Amino acid sequence: MRRIVTALAVIAFAFSLAAQATPARAVAGYDSAYSGESAFLTLSRGESGSFTVFFANTGSATWTLGTGAQVDLAACREDKVACDAQDSSEAEFESGWRSATRYATHTQTSVSPGQIATFTYSVEVPSDAAAGTYGFNGALVLSATGEDIRNEGYFQDVTVTVASAAATVTDLDPEEGAIEGGDAVVITGSGFECSPEPTVLFGSAEGDVQSCAQTTLNVDTPAHDAGTVDVTVTNAGAAASNALQFEFVDDARPTFESVRAEGQTLTLTFNEPVCADNGTLTANTELRVRVDDADVSEDSITFADCDDDEFSATATLSISDQVDEGAMVSVTITTTGADDIFDQDDNAMDLGETQTTVAEADDTDPTIETVTAVDEQVLEVEYSEPVECAGTDRGQFVFNPDEADAEDVVADDVDCDGSAVVSVEFPTNTFAAGVTGVLEYTADDDRIEDPSGNIAPNEDVTIVPTQMDKPTIDEASVTDSAGFRNSADKDDEITIIFNEVMNNSTSGDRIRVQDDDGTIADLSCTSVATADDDKLDAECDYDGEELVITLLEDATGELIADGDTSGLQWPAEIIDTASVTDEEGEQVDLDASTDTEIE
Repeated sequence: MRRIVTALAVIAFAFSLAAQATPARAVAGYDSAYSGESAFLTLSRGESGSFTVFFANTGSATWTLGTGAQVDLAACREDKVACDAQDSSEAEFESGWRSATRYATHTQTSVSPGQIATFTYSVEVPSDAAAGTYGFNGALVLSATGEDIRNEGYFQDVTVTVASAAATVTDLDPEEGAIEGGDAVVITGSGFECSPEPTVLFGSAEGDVQSCAQTTLNVDTPAHDAGTVDVTVTNAGAAASNALQFEFVDDARPTFESVRAEGQTLTLTFNEPVCADNGTLTANTELRVRVDDADVSEDSITFADCDDDEFSATATLSISDQVDEGAMVSVTITTTGADDIFDQDDNAMDLGETQTTVAEADDTDPTIETVTAVDEQVLEVEYSEPVECAGTDRGQFVFNPDEADAEDVVADDVDCDGSAVVSVEFPTNTFAAGVTGVLEYTADDDRIEDPSGNIAPNEDVTIVPTQMDKPTIDEASVTDSAGFRNSADKDDEITIIFNEVMNNSTSGDRIRVQDDDGTIADLSCTSVATADDDKLDAECDYDGEELVITLLEDATGELIADGDTSGLQWPAEIIDTASVTDEEGEQVDLDASTDTEIE
């Protein structure tokens, strides 16, 4: 593009020369006409370049090198009138010229009338040259005498570019400001170049330079998200400066913007995500709810909890009474102390904020949110809002297992207490480990509905029941008493270690064991000894994951007679623990246990 522009400039210049009045010839027989030139140059300090210009011999004399008929391209001053002289600003660019005032002579040995002569000369930018444009003006003169042949106002330019040095920043005052921007910051440093003004970046956002000096910048901050950013100053054409840090601070308090009332649900909206220090606000102490100027009693409203680093722009309050459509509802937040509401930048909300709304009609149907298997026969079905059961038709809920040829299972009982959770009980082992399927709910005459009478629609929900982990035995051992060796007798102490804390109620607990010769006996946790031949009475002591069983005497005073090989012997395998459970009531999984042999 540069070459095209230059060529056009040359053409325009040639036409402008042709339109000028032809000056009188200074030397008889000699005359010339401008015919073209090379492009202008853009150079940096220390760089070199060359110009070429063409003139036609329009006189009657031949221009001949080394004779009195030689023609030179002489320098002219800025006024383009005084020639065979040079301005001082361009003289320092001399590089191989014929003299300080003569650029070059024609490159051809001779130039006959009608031929075009070529003049080429070089320039070199001084190491201390200032940035700017330098004009090299010239005209043809007779070499021997310096007399003008014809001055047509020829010139060519060199644009000198000077790479700026990187600025240095040493201080910011202040070092923080509001996220809205507009704060005045004084930047102190060195090497600030003010023409043009440097660019000041706060992170990726550009500040507004108000004034500039070599060591000081006054800048207004841009708007920016909260956080710490790097501040740099960049001179035109230079690399960025070193960076200093500036913090954008969100110091605006959160505000309570609106409340929406529908049925028994109030939705509070804030202008930004917030949290409550303890996760709740107590109604009518920190949170006052009024419907048509009457206070509404409610325990609390749950917010995102600051302790858990959670934030939300909304909070939902379920009130005890139905709010009729058109009722005037107002909510006032008057938090104090540790119960303040905070935004993510730890700004506390102003106290005593009140918002008012007109209650809307509750026309939202309750829908199933989650389904959780509490155990192998009970599902907890959580709805989107509190619901009530208009009847107790257990046929509303049917579980369809994924297993091939498995029959649908109808619920045994439905418990609906006005909360959002409905407990649905099925026959035992409906949700045994690995069983998956679809829970079907049908809204018939005995239906589930919210307090406004909106009916829960028919829904099919795919569920993967979450089963409680069963306890297992990690270790089983016996400490033999002073009785018969390897025989189960009085004061033998059996220790069983489970993988979790067990139910410490020992009433009725029994552990069935079998020794190597097939003898089966129950180690019975009871405080009353009996004479049952197949039961060894014991004293059981649970301690967290550990169960210690100490054998007692039977009614005859001994458990195993001397030399009686038909009695229980050690080692013995634990083959049943049906009555032993963990704290959740789950029975022991012997198949998954790592050690079931008492030895």
